[in-house]
Amino acid sequence: MTSSLVQIVRPGGIINTQEVEKSSILESKLDGQKVKRCKRKIPENWKKNIRKMKKNSGATYISSQGKNVPSKMCSTENCKCQRACHTKIDNIKRQKIHLSFWSLGSIERQRDFIVSNVLSTEATVSRVTNSRRKFTLNYSFMVNSQTINVCQPFFLRTLDISDKMVRTALKKARRGVGNIPSPDKRGRHTPSNKFDEHSMKFANDHIDSFPKVPSHWCRKDTKKIYLETILNKEKMYELYKQHCLENQEKPIGKTSYKELILEKNISFHKPRKDQCWCNKYEQLTEEEQKEKQEEYEEHVNRKYYAQEEKKSDKIKAIEDSRLHVCTFDFQAVLYCPLVLGKPVFYKRKLGSMNFTIHNAVTKQGYCYFWPEYEGNRGSNEVSTCLYSYISNLSNVHHLILYSDCCPGQNRNSVLVAMFNYIITSPDNDIRVIDYKFLEPGHTYMECDNMHSTIERASEYAKIYTPDDWQNVIRLARKDNPYKVKVMEHTDFLDFKALRSTIIYM
Repeated sequence: MTSSLVQIVRPGGIINTQEVEKSSILESKLDGQKVKRCKRKIPENWKKNIRKMKKNSGATYISSQGKNVPSKMCSTENCKCQRACHTKIDNIKRQKIHLSFWSLGSIERQRDFIVSNVLSTEATVSRVTNSRRKFTLNYSFMVNSQTINVCQPFFLRTLDISDKMVRTALKKARRGVGNIPSPDKRGRHTPSNKFDEHSMKFANDHIDSFPKVPSHWCRKDTKKIYLETILNKEKMYELYKQHCLENQEKPIGKTSYKELILEKNISFHKPRKDQCWCNKYEQLTEEEQKEKQEEYEEHVNRKYYAQEEKKSDKIKAIEDSRLHVCTFDFQAVLYCPLVLGKPVFYKRKLGSMNFTIHNAVTKQGYCYFWPEYEGNRGSNEVSTCLYSYISNLSNVHHLILYSDCCPGQNRNSVLVAMFNYIITSPDNDIRVIDYKFLEPGHTYMECDNMHSTIERASEYAKIYTPDDWQNVIRLARKDNPYKVKVMEHTDFLDFKALRSTIIYM
């Protein structure tokens, strides 16, 4: 009997442009669907804040009454005063002063500008008896580090502001300290209906009391915190109100409670498997997409070719009984107890692992199940389950396996050592093992159907212990039910030690 080395193959190749376009259209329908996201507060995008920003910048805007307010313009009209201000400051310099004033973009800084250029002194001489004028205003502009006195009309027309804005700025400067205008207090008062700090802390503590669930597929790339899928914001708020009733606390509003959940970056949905590079490409600008166009087409090419090669291998396996094709993957961690009782929400659940293998020809599903206290979900566990499955194959000369590209579980030297051990062992007929990886982001396999079937079967089941999960898996499919093998810690083999002996041989 001849034997060969393990072949680790990654499908690749080139197809024509029409096939790429068909594939991209199909992918956009399946993977490109927009996921509904929770709305977050973005004050910069609020209409009133946009209107305020344009107003303070002197740009055209639509008022709250719906009127179109024109932009601020520097007047070129000459004054008729004795100082002849237009001869001291020409129109070009006036335009620069106008632009520098409105580029400040803040009413407070603009008031500082006005106070620094308008000198207010007590009125000593009056042409009218019993005059109400208490102050004399001297207007000026700083040009080339030189202070040039101007008249009031010249000052107001250059900045395109009203006399009221000047009087308001000076009035606030007199109230302030050090001739600095007091800050604008509009919109900065504490609302009468705002919840106190104690109520907000009580709500925060309630949210933190729920046990967190680690992300199954993209835990290295995401900063989100996941809660159990049986929870949602509505259920959490109902539990919060009951908690407040028991502790005689006043609950905050539902909207405020949901905002706290968003601030903590909490999510309930299951993250999409293998976040695809296509999603990042779609979010790029047109110029960036043109730069990445070739890379994107190569990615789509590899995706299409990998799926086509998997279909081709399945057809070959149907025609040749000595060729065996299967796919394998971990299901998301299965937690128990899975009940809707109130105390259960605040307790940490016991996790169980379900490693699934799908026979591409017979469509038989195999599940290797164990609780978290019996084993982890690393390369040793994957190698042991695959070794157990492959050892039961008979009259198979060529084995082809498909999986995703997870390095910690699948794509590593531990599995290669296990494959090499099988190839060199005289107890089996396998001569060639092809281990192929699908394109990241497009790793849909038949074993994913097994996962969704098990999840649907668990929706109305009462699960208290890992044994209940085993029954759910066995009864998940009526026709051709899944075969379940329960693993214990003594069943897992140390293929990492085997790898070390092979490397140092």
